[in-house]
This record gives sequence, structure tokens and C-alpha cells, in this order.
Amino acid sequence: MRHDCDRTCRVVAFFLIKTLEIMDAEIEKLNKEKEELNRMIQGGISFELECDAIRKTRGFLGFPHREIVKIKRTFKIEEITLSTLDRIGVESIELDIDEKRIKDGDDSIKVSRQIAIKHAKRMARVVAIAVLGSEWETPKVVRGDI
Repeated sequence: MRHDCDRTCRVVAFFLIKTLEIMDAEIEKLNKEKEELNRMIQGGISFELECDAIRKTRGFLGFPHREIVKIKRTFKIEEITLSTLDRIGVESIELDIDEKRIKDGDDSIKVSRQIAIKHAKRMARVVAIAVLGSEWETPKVVRGDI
């Protein structure tokens, strides 16, 4: 009887240790996510991309000369504001996406394309609001205005 109790205690201890190791890994993962979010909230995240640009100069006898140069562009992702989230929410409420048709049907690619065509303008508006941080209004030109 004593032998069975020791064996049971060892098995329980083994499972407790494994459970604690799993929980520690999950807590560590959550802490990393929390650090990333805090870093993003405080100062944002910036990154650089190298891309090609065309530089126009005057060439021989004043003719235009073009050359491709590599430039580095820096982008910064900052925390989104509540008003921007509200505006995005208003736009996304009106999206009519039937997920069952996309997942279940054999013609899911066709259905996805139809939905993309139907909501392209609205999704472009959502992306513009997210990038600009506010609604974008096109100025209306009235005849006679300079």
C-alpha cells in the first residue's frame, strides 16, 4: 500500500511540474505581448525600407535625364485613437460578408472575389481612415474659386 501511495505522489508531482512549466511558458508569452503593446503605446514602432526612386536631372543640352536611385524610407506605427476606431467601426458595420458561403462552398474563391468587388470602395475608405487617423474628405471645387 505504501508503495502505491509513493508512486501516485510521484505521478501527481510530475503532472504538477509539467503544468507549471506550461503555465510559465504561457505567462512568458503573455508578458512579451504586453511589453510589445506597451512599447507601441508609448512611442510606437518604426522601421525602414529601402526602395527605388527615379531622380530627374538635366542632361546633355538640357534634355531630361532619369536615373534610378535607392532611398531609405522610415515608417512609424503608432497607437490608434478611439475616434479612429469608432470611424472604422462605423464603416465596417455596413460590410455584408457571409462567412459560411466562403468556408463551406466549393466556389469560395468566386464568392470572395464578388465580396471584394462589392466592398472595395468601403475597404479603401477603412484603410484611408486607419492610415490618416481621421476621415478623409475630398475638397469640392466650385467654379470661380481660385
